[in-house]
Amino acid sequence: MMPFLFIIGLTSTVDICIIIMLLIQLFGIKGEIKHPALHTILFAITGISLVMIELYFIWNNYIYLHGVDMLFIVAVVYSILIIRGNYFSKITIVTVISCSLATIYNLSYYLCISISPSLEGMPYLVVNFIFTRLLLLLTAYIILKFKIKTQYNLPFYYWFLLILIPALNFCAAFILENADITSNTFASMLAIMLIINGLLYVVFSKVISDYEDKLLYLMDKQHLQLQIQSYVETQNAYHAINGFRHDLKNHMLTMRIMIEKLQFEELDNYLSELTSEISMRITQFKTGNTTIDAVLSSKVALAHSQKIPLQTQITSPIKVNMKDFELCAVLSNLLDNAIEASGKMKVPEVKVKITSLGDCLIILISNKTNDDILLNNPSLATTKKDKVNHGLGIFVVKDIVKQYGGTLSFYMNNGYFHANVVIPTD
Repeated sequence: MMPFLFIIGLTSTVDICIIIMLLIQLFGIKGEIKHPALHTILFAITGISLVMIELYFIWNNYIYLHGVDMLFIVAVVYSILIIRGNYFSKITIVTVISCSLATIYNLSYYLCISISPSLEGMPYLVVNFIFTRLLLLLTAYIILKFKIKTQYNLPFYYWFLLILIPALNFCAAFILENADITSNTFASMLAIMLIINGLLYVVFSKVISDYEDKLLYLMDKQHLQLQIQSYVETQNAYHAINGFRHDLKNHMLTMRIMIEKLQFEELDNYLSELTSEISMRITQFKTGNTTIDAVLSSKVALAHSQKIPLQTQITSPIKVNMKDFELCAVLSNLLDNAIEASGKMKVPEVKVKITSLGDCLIILISNKTNDDILLNNPSLATTKKDKVNHGLGIFVVKDIVKQYGGTLSFYMNNGYFHANVVIPTD
């Protein structure tokens, strides 16, 4: 019994260490965790102890998981508490490793039976240990080689499909183990399943990589379009000033005639329209950040074209610690949503407040609304039919903000829907 427990303890130690080191390499440790090495050692010891306790008390020849269930639980808790990244991606990786590990255990066992039925005792344990760890290391190498990008949250069905495939193979292997087939046949089927799992993981890593590259392309494209539009708006403002100077004599003459005829109400309306038109056409922002200037200039012009009042309150200087295309994505998407929602109101209004307070950038965007948007559309998903080419989605904005350690909150207050972004700048 003692040699058996020694081998079990050794295999569990190696396995939990491989799983933990793989998680660290893929995602990294949370910055706020103090003494991560100590936490890692404690989790490793806990995982090893649980596996040995489980196998010591309930071991029999039909236990299929071989302690993988305990390693899975410990790895999930470790990834949630210690490892960075979104929960879906971390739990997916742990599930893929655990299902592969269970398959590897059984593949190693049945291969040893098929190749050398007389092999038993300590020689069997040593051969099984070496072969199993080699397959596990190969699995870890494939996962690291074809690392899944996790910069932004992906739709849930991506992770669900990635989990589903090894889980189904695991269940199929469990059923086939109790079927009336030879050890050679079962070992061959396990090997095929393991290869399929590896190939499908590689395919999914490419699919997910392409998806994130598409998001980055859309954000870069949006940023470039705003830069072009900002240039166009600057040209329009220049022409508007020249046009106003050219027509100044005519405007003065018209207003003089109104004064002589005592048409003061008409004069007031004329001045209001003239001032509003010129003001909107020559609006240029100088916040100290070219991306914010470009986005605000573009969205003010967009709101003006739809006759939506857009008030801005900018406190300079603005401190920003974000990539330009990501700042553009956050600000543009929130403003687009606000303008679109406010456009449905009889008396529309959009307010934008951008300021630096302490070591934080604060963006507050508000729009008038009659409906409780959070009640009718809690996920704030786009309502447009072409979801691919219209907007990046609030979930991407949330990921960008979270990536910089910030917060994004939505709330209703006094007939306004507010989107509040707070991002550290230190």
